[in-house]
Amino acid sequence: PTRGSGSGMTALILRDVQRVFREPGRLITLIATIVVPYAVQALGLTSLNPPISALVLMAALIPFMNSLRVLTRTKGLQRCFPFDPGQVKQAAMVVPGILALVWSLAALPAFLGVAGGVEVEPLRALLTTLVTGVAGLIAAVRWVSAKPADYSGPIVSTGVGAMPPGLLFSLLRGIDMVALITLPVVFGWPTWISFLIALVAFMVLRTGIDRDQLMEQQAEQKQLLEEERALRAGNAAPKEKIKVQRKR
Repeated sequence: PTRGSGSGMTALILRDVQRVFREPGRLITLIATIVVPYAVQALGLTSLNPPISALVLMAALIPFMNSLRVLTRTKGLQRCFPFDPGQVKQAAMVVPGILALVWSLAALPAFLGVAGGVEVEPLRALLTTLVTGVAGLIAAVRWVSAKPADYSGPIVSTGVGAMPPGLLFSLLRGIDMVALITLPVVFGWPTWISFLIALVAFMVLRTGIDRDQLMEQQAEQKQLLEEERALRAGNAAPKEKIKVQRKR
C-alpha cells in the first residue's frame, strides 16, 4: 500500500491520482479511445460524432471513479468525512474531469475536420468538443453514482423474463445524460443549451437527491414538529429520569 498525502479534499484528489498511475492499463484504454472521434469524423458522421464519442468516453472514464462509487454507495463512510457530501463527491470528480478535458483537447482536430469529413469553424469545433467531454463525464458520474436496482421488492414479468422494475432503467443510466446534453448539438441548436443542461445535471448529481433519504428527512422533520407542538400545548410526556443505583 502507498501512503497518502495532503489534507482535506486535497487528500481525496491525490489518492485518485495515485490510483491512476497504480493501474496504467486504464489510462492506456482512455488514450486509445481518442481514435473514435477521428474515425467517426472520417466516415462523414459529423452530426453523430458528439453522442458516439461521449458514450465511448463514458465507458473509458467509469474505471477512474472507484472513489465516487464507494462514497456514494456507502453512506456511513461518507458521513465519516467532516465535509458536506456534495464537496466529497465533487472532489472525487476532479481527476476524471481533468482526464475528460485532456481527452477533449486531444480530440479537437477530429471535430475540426482534419481527419476528413466536413470542416467546422474553430470556435464551433472547440465548443462541440467541450460538450462531448462534459457529456462523457456527466454520464460516467451518473452511471457510477446511480442507485442499484432493488432485488428485494416484487418483480415484473417482461418479454425476456422476470426482473426488478428498476433494472430496465438502470441499464439506461449514463446514456440518458449523453442524449440530453448532446442532442442540442446534433439538432444544430446553440451549444449554450447543452452547457446549461450539463450544469443542471451536475448540480443534481452533486447533491445526490435520493428518494429514500428525502423520505427519512421528511419523517424526522415531522416528528420534531409534533414534539414542538406538544411542548407548546403542555402535553408533552415528561422525560424519564435516569436512575443510577449506587453501592452502599
